[in-house]
Amino acid sequence: MENNIEIIELTPLNILDYGFCGYKDFKKHKEVTNKAEWYKKYYNNGLRIKTLLINNTYQGMIEYIPSNFAHRPICANNFMVIHCVFVGFKNEYKHQGLGTKLINLVIEEAKQLNMNGVAVVVRKGPFMAKKEIFLKLGFVITDIAKPDFELLALTFNNKIECQLSKIMKAN
Repeated sequence: MENNIEIIELTPLNILDYGFCGYKDFKKHKEVTNKAEWYKKYYNNGLRIKTLLINNTYQGMIEYIPSNFAHRPICANNFMVIHCVFVGFKNEYKHQGLGTKLINLVIEEAKQLNMNGVAVVVRKGPFMAKKEIFLKLGFVITDIAKPDFELLALTFNNKIECQLSKIMKAN
C-alpha cells in the first residue's frame, strides 16, 4: 500500500486545525492553546512548524527559527536553528527517511535565505533529537556541554561558527 505523504506549513491561522507535538485537541490539552499563542508571537520572527501527515494522520513535525530568536542556548550567527524534530507515532513510519525529508526542507530554506547554515542541539535523553540523523546529513559536532548535550551544525561556507552559550556550559 502506498502512503499519501503531505507536509503542511503551519501558520497562526491554521495551527489549531492541525495541532503539533502530537496534540490536536486544544479543548482537552490547554498547553496546545498556550503553544499556539507562543507560535503566533514568534511567527513574525521566522519561527516555523511543518507538520507531516501520512494518510491524513499526524505522524511528525519540525520546528525551527533563525538563530537570533532561537530558544536554545547557543551562539550561531545567521544560522537556522532546529528546536524539535520527530517522526513516527506508528512504528511503520519510522526509519523511512521522513525525518531526513523534514530536515532537508529546513536546509533548503536556510540556503534560500542566504544563512550560514543550520544548527541543532541534540542529546541522548528523552525529548531531544538524536545526533545520528544529522551526522548522516553532513552536520558536525561543534560543541558539547554536560551531561550529554551536543551542538551540531551544517555550514554552507565551511566556517564553523556555532557554540553552546557560556550559560549552558557553566551548568
